[in-house]
Amino acid sequence: MVRSQRYYFSSHRLIPPIGHLGDVTVEHVAHHLPIVLEEALQKAYATKRHSLSDPSFISALLSTSILAFDEAMASDVLDLFGGLEGLSKRSDAEIRRIINDQHLGGENFRKTRLNMYGTTAIIALTDPKHDNLWVASVGDCQAVLVTQRDSGAWDSRNLTAQHNGYNHTEINRVRSEHPEESECVINGRVLGALAPFRCTCCCG
Repeated sequence: MVRSQRYYFSSHRLIPPIGHLGDVTVEHVAHHLPIVLEEALQKAYATKRHSLSDPSFISALLSTSILAFDEAMASDVLDLFGGLEGLSKRSDAEIRRIINDQHLGGENFRKTRLNMYGTTAIIALTDPKHDNLWVASVGDCQAVLVTQRDSGAWDSRNLTAQHNGYNHTEINRVRSEHPEESECVINGRVLGALAPFRCTCCCG
């Protein structure tokens, strides 16, 4: 747990991470994303302390940190080929040769493997006084706020929208971004296969 004068930041693993196609990316994100967010909060505390009292600043910080983390992961792979332009000029055989470098230690293979499957992610942040709660998510994970009434009864409220085929906003977003690809969404799945409509760490 990182403690400042205003914010607490900690990561607790309540459920062992499980990836549909393997746990490598899940484990990587579960370990590194909290560190990235912690560093962003610490930098803001050191350089923009006055902004920390603005809830919208924290919202933007969480969003930009997650996007930067995702883009850095993708860049690790694209840089192997000289970026997207360089990748488009490579043959399939060249791409396989660059990626499958296990005989040289496997660094390229490990970078690529982290980006092959992607993972959903969800994270929550609160201030010490519990005046504010921020929740950020990608994919079909869900955050639920549970509170107890004075009577002892419990209330629950969903805090996030799931990014999957049950969310018509997501279906419309994907179709609008791919207007000439009629099969971008089939049976409520991306390309008829992927249930989450968003994820992190996926170059595919």
